Amino acid sequence: FKDAMHEEMQGHLKNKNFVLHDTNKFPNKHDILPDIWDMKRKHHVSTGEIYKWKEHINIDGSKQIKDVHYTLSYSHVIQWETLRLVIILAVSKGWPALQVDYVQAFPQAPVERELYMRYPPGIEISGYDKDKYVLKIINNIYGQVQAGKVWNDYLINKLKQIGFLQCEWEECLLVRRNTLYIL
Repeated sequence: FKDAMHEEMQGHLKNKNFVLHDTNKFPNKHDILPDIWDMKRKHHVSTGEIYKWKEHINIDGSKQIKDVHYTLSYSHVIQWETLRLVIILAVSKGWPALQVDYVQAFPQAPVERELYMRYPPGIEISGYDKDKYVLKIINNIYGQVQAGKVWNDYLINKLKQIGFLQCEWEECLLVRRNTLYIL
């Protein structure tokens, strides 16, 4: 897990999902949220052999305070009726259908307000004394109470910018020129 943790941190720093912030210049130390690691082993189905060690650094959302660290925390969910209707349309009209999974979706959206997270123990970055830094969160990361809503708002806004219209009665249905449907 140690190598996977290091790789995860380097990826976040490289993508500027968070930046190091000097604790001496930090205005309010009680607003530093704890980090939490999500650790998983990926196994081959046939042999059970571990082929990948996965790590995700998360904010401990259980320590977030409403109206201090976030405002709203919901995210829209498509109605089953809408999903079934679009699948029926696709099948009856011979339209192609594709399911897409956004890899590292949440960090693509900027945070909605200023957040700081404790620098995770066990990770060294050359040239920095980790005890003197916290992480200022720049892009949405997993674990935040509001992460799903922030990502959804960001995605909807980007789709609208490229010509999609959002359905009035089903917020999770977007259509472009009546030929491309996104659920």
